[in-house]
Amino acid sequence: MKRIKLQIARLTILSFLSCGRLPVTTANADDATPAPPVEKTVTDAQKEGAAPKKEAAEPAKEDPKAKLLAMFKTDQSITNTLDMILVWLPAGYRVAQYEVTQSEYQKVMGDNPSKFPGPQHAVESVTLAEARQFCKKLTEQEIADKKLPKGYYYSLPSEDQWEYYVDAADLKKSVTAYYGDRYNPENVGIFPPNKFGLYDTRGGVWDLCD
Repeated sequence: MKRIKLQIARLTILSFLSCGRLPVTTANADDATPAPPVEKTVTDAQKEGAAPKKEAAEPAKEDPKAKLLAMFKTDQSITNTLDMILVWLPAGYRVAQYEVTQSEYQKVMGDNPSKFPGPQHAVESVTLAEARQFCKKLTEQEIADKKLPKGYYYSLPSEDQWEYYVDAADLKKSVTAYYGDRYNPENVGIFPPNKFGLYDTRGGVWDLCD
């Protein structure tokens, strides 16, 4: 029987933001020159009656855009609107912890091209153009939902990025080796992750690179 080629888009978030840090200076109390005493005077307004005190200014509300950006700048994992866990890698970008499932793909694209249906199976039979469109639509959706800051986006990994996060993952411990000459995909994440906390980096279905 001819083996069917299974293809999947594993996603990464890439950032090309540069940040500037503003210097903050402080002066010690001992260094300050005392100001000369100010003579108190009584104004006409005070003679007639003190004006009512102004209410204390409300504390400045935290800018949600700034809060979101600060979260993305930290070296930590993030969960998006599809409940995808995006793992932070030392190389400076985030990668989906699991291959994109058929359920996740259908939520974004509205259809499921897979030949072997299963909501927690990795989506397969996806073309490169469809995978790129998935990334584009998910980016637009996250921005519209204010869950993705300006300058961040979803994309397919480059070949170098893929080689980096696959690292020394052992094919002997993969779905492919365990099930032998199989013809169907399995649920994502049924075997232990690699050293970065990523599942199914070898075996399972084919990953697409950009």
